[in-house]
Amino acid sequence: MARHVSRQFVAGALAALAAVILAPAVPAAATASELVRYGFDDDVATGPDTLQVFQNARGSVRISSAFNLGGYRSVEIHDVAGDGNFPELLGRFPLRTEGRLYAHFGFLVTDPEQPWNVALAGPEWFALKKDGIGFWLEGRGGSLYHVSDSTPKRLFPLRSFVWYVVDVTYDVGAGTYDLSIREESSREPLVSLASQPNATAHPGSAVQVFSFIGDTGSDTSEVVYYVDDIVLTADRPVDLAPFVAPGRRKLFVDAWTDHKRRLASGPVCFPVADVALDLGLDPSYLQGSAPSVARRVLEGALDPRGPRPPVKALAELPAPLAAVVLWARGCEELRAKRADDARAAFERAEALWPRGRIYPLSRALALARAKQTDEADRLLTSLAGLYRDDLRPEIARALVGIARDDLDAALRILAPPAEGLPTELRADVLRLAEQYFFVLLWKGSFADALRYATAVEARAREAALPTTAWTEHVGDAAFLLGDASAALGAYQRALISRDGKDARVFEKLADAYFRLGDLDQERLWREKVYGSLH
Repeated sequence: MARHVSRQFVAGALAALAAVILAPAVPAAATASELVRYGFDDDVATGPDTLQVFQNARGSVRISSAFNLGGYRSVEIHDVAGDGNFPELLGRFPLRTEGRLYAHFGFLVTDPEQPWNVALAGPEWFALKKDGIGFWLEGRGGSLYHVSDSTPKRLFPLRSFVWYVVDVTYDVGAGTYDLSIREESSREPLVSLASQPNATAHPGSAVQVFSFIGDTGSDTSEVVYYVDDIVLTADRPVDLAPFVAPGRRKLFVDAWTDHKRRLASGPVCFPVADVALDLGLDPSYLQGSAPSVARRVLEGALDPRGPRPPVKALAELPAPLAAVVLWARGCEELRAKRADDARAAFERAEALWPRGRIYPLSRALALARAKQTDEADRLLTSLAGLYRDDLRPEIARALVGIARDDLDAALRILAPPAEGLPTELRADVLRLAEQYFFVLLWKGSFADALRYATAVEARAREAALPTTAWTEHVGDAAFLLGDASAALGAYQRALISRDGKDARVFEKLADAYFRLGDLDQERLWREKVYGSLH
């Protein structure tokens, strides 16, 4: 699938915006409210903080000098029918959950009959729901439409080889937008609409990406269209960090470790390790009068993608199985960051079947996510006798420390079992080891993290277990320690063991080459993930 595209910014008010509309777009230094500005006359580095290009199958997204609105180049998007995919130019900007966003861009179509789409969307991506698509333009059948309140509404017939200039004021809180569209040679708009409900008529629907694509799934489009002078500004100041490398405001390695810390500070359920102990289910019980029901319930609980018994059937289940269903639902709520709902589900499961030891353990994780860390600590202390040879409570205690931003406490808890790695590297042992490694990184103890990752990698190799993850961790620690050459070697080994296919390792290779000053290789590996605009 393809993604979204270029960016430009106009000064804060609509008057200033109008001035920019009539002038060529020129790359400019960012102002406080400027989110995106692209005129495509200079080289544009793709990356997580700029643009991402998807040109799968036979479609393409490329810089072109055939047509331009401002300057001398634009972006050409070419879709091919029946190739099983569509091209896309995707751009990201800081999440806007309130205030107004001003969007400006120009487009030119060569054949108005062909379908194509432009959208602003939020964290739910291109779905017609809250925080999904906020603003949506589509060309098809010779006309331009906007989608408001889930309904396509015709605006006007399109003409071939004519630049149209679009200005949108998107009010996030109200869930409405003003829309103005004019031909490049005219000051009078063809369209001037005010207070239109957004694509789903949802007030407060946030946005953070913009996309220029071909069709939306029918795979019938042969469109060739051009986009230029993209500008996005916000009505409130936005502090944007400077670029530290092409296409990114933060190096990939730093972004990855930050991502791992966010995951750790919002814990999710541990997997079931022992059905009898964790869920309190006697195997003989599962061979009772309804083994098929028990099997479906367990499959649904142990596999998040599995089936879920309907809510109305919960009261019809025996208490042990109803508790399993409630626990699985609580885990879903915890993943969705609804800590209070998760805690309530775990409490109900525990009340129904107190023999399941994973229910109070999961409740402790919900407390940690809700930042009720003292209560979580007390609960975990009370569970110690139930988990004599199980490392999950230790990991949970460390996660509580991370949730309260107390890395020293997390390190004190994790260090004894992590440094004394047992010979048998069970899944819970490796999870604890990885948590310990990341706490060392977050503490800035890069030399200790490198030493530890190297030791675990060697232990896994001796045990004939996969070493790829720990080889990558060796690279991470070496990179943060300042040894880009050692990091490069580790990432190359990790990539080989993954058959040369791993986008995260591609990103980290780009970091290593950037630090080593090899910008050609940096670009090669970065563009394997984010595509290229050449």
